Amino acid sequence: MYWTRRVAQICLTDLNATIMKKILILTDHSDNAEHAAAQAVRLAAKTHANLLLAHSYPLVPVSPYAPVIAMPYDNLAMEEQNKWELKRQAEALEELTSSLSSEVRRPSVHFTQQLGAPGELIKDLSRENDIDCIVLGESSNNAADHFLFGSDTRKILDSADQPVLIIPKGVDLVDISKVIFATDFDEHDLIALKYLTNLGKTYHFELIVTNVGTPDHPTSHDKAEFFKKRIEKFGYDKLSYYEIGGADIAARLDSFCRAQHASLLGIGHRQRLFLGRIGHKSIARSVLHHKRLAVMVFPSSMKMP
Repeated sequence: MYWTRRVAQICLTDLNATIMKKILILTDHSDNAEHAAAQAVRLAAKTHANLLLAHSYPLVPVSPYAPVIAMPYDNLAMEEQNKWELKRQAEALEELTSSLSSEVRRPSVHFTQQLGAPGELIKDLSRENDIDCIVLGESSNNAADHFLFGSDTRKILDSADQPVLIIPKGVDLVDISKVIFATDFDEHDLIALKYLTNLGKTYHFELIVTNVGTPDHPTSHDKAEFFKKRIEKFGYDKLSYYEIGGADIAARLDSFCRAQHASLLGIGHRQRLFLGRIGHKSIARSVLHHKRLAVMVFPSSMKMP
């Protein structure tokens, strides 16, 4: 079920802009989720995307011993409450879009809710919509452990075919001037870098490709050179490389992000390898714990844009 909030469209053509079709905002109606949604408005305006605000909620059984799960009053009340919250948040986003400069395209705002888990919501909405990016906020509790690595978020990352942008409450995406992408030069990371270089043509940010290979799994010179040659074909001129060595990669990368005043950290998510050889979980935990910058996670199921 969809509800639509539309605003007046001012469509200015920018041939150099990255064009997105739709940004999916996952919300739990918390302050953190509302902050992330507000940042998604800025991203949508820059990339000419529209916004889809979505919430999923579980079905509460009438009785744990009931042979069939029914729809009791509590579920109906929950549905109405969620619908009211979504409408309220969509109206707030609509106010933000109306305050945008007349020189940018103002995105339309749609909202929907669905019974079930967040992963199911993403799969269903992705089948019905051209989703280019998923945006969500950090947890109100421990941001890194509970939200980014909680069971719901793991299901989101495993279900998504699009980048998932996680925005801490203290981070504003007024401008994205510097992006750091952590990689061990795995070939799949080229898909993420193609996405980032496309986005960089809109934001004109500096992209630092950072090798985070460990002593146990060092990156060979030939592999690194092959990887760099592939990236050069993307035709992005604000590109540089940096290497982080040593055992505690997470702490070193966190320090590097701070020293560079990075706006965004990109990492790849490979199902069953997410806790693997370059310690992406530790990297993201360290960065999100200090609420310094947003993290964009690229799922392994992404296709080359």
